[in-house]
Amino acid sequence: MSAITPTLWFDGNEEAVANLYSSLFPENQVRR
Repeated sequence: MSAITPTLWFDGNEEAVANLYSSLFPENQVRR
């Protein structure tokens, strides 16, 4: 199975959005 690498782009509240998004998927990583 191929890996999926999503990219998020926001102009505000980036940390809150990244935390919410990453909480939806097990074994996730947030990279800067």
